[in-house]
Amino acid sequence: MNKRLDARRKGGGLKLKLSYGRSGLQCELPGERVMKVLRSRWPEPLRRPAAAVRNALGAPVGASPLAEAAKGAGSVCIVVSDVTRPVPYRVLLPPLLEALENEAGIPAGNISLLVATGLHRPCSPDELEEMLGKSTVRRYAVHNHDARDEAAHMEVGTTARGTRVQIDRRYMDADFRVTTALVEPHFMAGFSGGRKALCPGISSAGSIGRFHAARLLSMDGVETGRLEGNPVHAELLEAALMAGADFSVNVTLDGRRRLTGVFAGSLEAAHAAGCRACADSLRDALPAPVDVVLTTGSVYPLDATFYQAVKGIVAAAPVVKLGGTIIIAAECSEGMGGAEFTELAKRFGSPEVFLSRILAADDFVVDQWQLQMLCKALEKADVVLVSGGAADEAAEAVGIRTALSVETALAEALEKSGPDACAAVIPEGPYVIAACGM
Repeated sequence: MNKRLDARRKGGGLKLKLSYGRSGLQCELPGERVMKVLRSRWPEPLRRPAAAVRNALGAPVGASPLAEAAKGAGSVCIVVSDVTRPVPYRVLLPPLLEALENEAGIPAGNISLLVATGLHRPCSPDELEEMLGKSTVRRYAVHNHDARDEAAHMEVGTTARGTRVQIDRRYMDADFRVTTALVEPHFMAGFSGGRKALCPGISSAGSIGRFHAARLLSMDGVETGRLEGNPVHAELLEAALMAGADFSVNVTLDGRRRLTGVFAGSLEAAHAAGCRACADSLRDALPAPVDVVLTTGSVYPLDATFYQAVKGIVAAAPVVKLGGTIIIAAECSEGMGGAEFTELAKRFGSPEVFLSRILAADDFVVDQWQLQMLCKALEKADVVLVSGGAADEAAEAVGIRTALSVETALAEALEKSGPDACAAVIPEGPYVIAACGM
């Protein structure tokens, strides 16, 4: 079955716009060699997004309305995502803050925002203004989480796996605590959002390492789009519930970063509702694996580093044949990623050597989890990176070839696989849950 969707043809060519950087990447592919273009099927964007946010805050799942729940609180801490997550905070935050100030009666000086950086770099003042809006940054206290500052965390319990759960004190000390996040496919936890705002979002470096432990990631069930039977999801949820949240808001977006859903309520129920909507909209399938998969790291800021672009590679692995090729288009405008990830990549060796080393170690190295997930794809297929060039040298150090264009990369990969080889394309990259036989 040669099913080709949502693409423009010119002669024998298949014209597509791939998610890439801030403006996308146009390409023309040999249509007769493309079995299918895998796409999301998001509902129409919300026509009145601010009203949708207000409605969700007033009719939450598993919790009282926000203004009612927060009334009487002396202080409020709102966890927000960092710049690597395209949460539309200029739409989401005004109704939330209005409910807290105008309806619950909490002064602006008693409301703070805590940026869930995990182990990412802190957001710059310019990034905070771009993300949250100038008026929000000027009116409320905004802090970057620092996972490496041990004294800034409070221990709240120990999970069944033995993880000591340490959470930012500024969050734990607040009278009323709110989490916000984006629900999208996640290559380890099944879906982002919900519990991830806290764990790893505002957890200590030690806790984050345990959440990404090599043995945990090597277990069955660790995959994109799966919650049930996923040990990473189970660990994160158990830890997050120890920290607790008084109210949670999760959102879903379409491929153009427009709001498609708002899910508010308790930490667990609001997240579950968002995940159901996400799964219904983002699953797409092939009848069988293909020789070549062309995918992307999605748009900026998710494809700003190779570290983040790994998610697109891993998400494509289920639909590529053993011995096939995954081509990843990711701008990587900020290069490889953090210093730890870059240094680890330089000492990679091979997938076999790397996996043997981290599974045998008693401790962990920061960012080893990203390379461990990359190894799963590299053990199955060759990987080729098409980018702006800033990450090429480091990518080649982990066994990934580079190409100047997706057309060149696809032509070479198809030639390698033979005259009957065919390809699939995932223009939205990790924003599609790709599968076979469904």
